Amino acid sequence: MVDKEKLTALNDIVIVQADTEAKKSAGGLYLPTVADIVGDQIDPNYRVGTVVAVGPGRVREDGSLIPMPFKKGQRVVMPGSSSIGVQLDILLGSLGLFAYRYNEIVAEH
Repeated sequence: MVDKEKLTALNDIVIVQADTEAKKSAGGLYLPTVADIVGDQIDPNYRVGTVVAVGPGRVREDGSLIPMPFKKGQRVVMPGSSSIGVQLDILLGSLGLFAYRYNEIVAEH
């Protein structure tokens, strides 16, 4: 099995590990999912997850770099599918990893 800590994202790619189940606080309270927070205003296929790898950024036509707005360990909301069309879960075992272009990430969580 591949170690997710050794993954390297390229260009403007963000690799995110999706949450698999509801989180529980130390006091025993269940923390809401994104669908619970915004109710019917969001597609239920949106996910919340943690960034595990971030590429260096997008290169402009003039060769300059647009820096990435995300960092490893950051919590984000992302759509259920990606324009990249790759669910890394299929390639890397059941790690729950997904690849997105930086502009597909919907929000910080």
